[in-house]
Amino acid sequence: MTDFNPSNCEIIKAVIITHAKDKSSDINAIIGKINFSQSIASSSWSGSAVIYDTTGFLESFPLRGEEQLNLKLKSNDLNYEVNLKTQIYKIDNVSTMPNNGGVVYTIHFVSKASYESGKRSITKSYKDLTASTIAKEIFKEYYTKYSPSNDKESLPYDTIKYNISGDNNKGRRLYVQPTNGYLRVVVPSYVTSKAMKFIATKSYSVNAPSSSYRFFETFDSYFFVTDEFLIKSAINNKKVINLFYDTFISLDPKMALDQIRTIETFSNPDRVNVGSDISNGGYRNTIMEIDYVRRKINENQFDFTKDAKYIDTTGNQSKISSDIHTKQFIDDTFNEENAKTAIIFKDYSQEGDIPSNLRADQYYSEIISRRISQQHHMNSISIDIGLKGRLDITAGNIINIKASKFSGSSDKERNQQLSGNYLVHTINHDIDKGVLTTSAKLIKYDWSTD
Repeated sequence: MTDFNPSNCEIIKAVIITHAKDKSSDINAIIGKINFSQSIASSSWSGSAVIYDTTGFLESFPLRGEEQLNLKLKSNDLNYEVNLKTQIYKIDNVSTMPNNGGVVYTIHFVSKASYESGKRSITKSYKDLTASTIAKEIFKEYYTKYSPSNDKESLPYDTIKYNISGDNNKGRRLYVQPTNGYLRVVVPSYVTSKAMKFIATKSYSVNAPSSSYRFFETFDSYFFVTDEFLIKSAINNKKVINLFYDTFISLDPKMALDQIRTIETFSNPDRVNVGSDISNGGYRNTIMEIDYVRRKINENQFDFTKDAKYIDTTGNQSKISSDIHTKQFIDDTFNEENAKTAIIFKDYSQEGDIPSNLRADQYYSEIISRRISQQHHMNSISIDIGLKGRLDITAGNIINIKASKFSGSSDKERNQQLSGNYLVHTINHDIDKGVLTTSAKLIKYDWSTD
């Protein structure tokens, strides 16, 4: 155990294959640095590698930006392995080494499945289907086929897990959280990933009050789900990752588990911003609904203290007492005059209407008002962390952080505001000369004051 180093990461395989699949080459020896980035705000993960080419590989192979790159990585933190089939789409930053000893350049790549889907564009109408059904149809037609998984995983909100088929997706899954309401919608010549995000913005759920649907990709899965799903799923399946931050870090190799769980850098870049609270509409917003059918204007007021029914990152319904601001300040500061306003045009039916040829209720007013508020509060506490290793942490994970107070002393008292469960918004893995470092942006709903 004395030789344990959680930052060690080995690139076991890095094979480039031509588009015609008539030639391949292992480039492991000439990779200097490699980076991977995942985010719940991005429809696909991305990667890049810096190549130190002293053999003329760039021109002799040659590299055309059309090759497949198969990667296999293993990190020493938890002996975690990643197998990736990727597609190179860009080569840049080409420069000569000193004394003309070769060239340095960067190759950029994405997953093979996302690359293939990105070559296609969708112009198609969907009539009287739920948003989740439309998302599944788009995925099956433009990404790849899938079949229900038999895994015994506890999935909240009746979410369904699918196994994705195809050589490029071995062991990968698709998660789809059901939606309510029926859409009539035209996808207006969007690439596949944009079409999925377009449908996500129109998705509504009775059970998940925020209706914060996202479409994103990690190393092993695609997700069409809400933030509530990510939180509840991690808690229900006991997959919350535990980390801690202290001003003192033990480097004793006998404390291997502590090193794996230790955050080395910790910052809270935006502590509080009342101006942003007002302009983003997180506490008060107004949806002006212009109803063409009934020839009237409806004004829907959203008041956070009365209407917010979201769950926080603990998996429980949020409490006003845990908000950054006190209730008295909220009542005194956020009002109808400074509420963020949005306008929607309504030409669809609503509850109580006689069945007709109109579209079913699209719930746009509810979606917009709730999403504006929930997304603002979900980002109300944002921290940036850095640690050794942890290739296993991906976008969408839930991390529980125990942070000590920023007292600058040996005080071990818990930092109540910044400790607690966080959602991994964005994560970057950097491997340089066999050393893996991980950095991430984490967000959570409110202060952990209890």
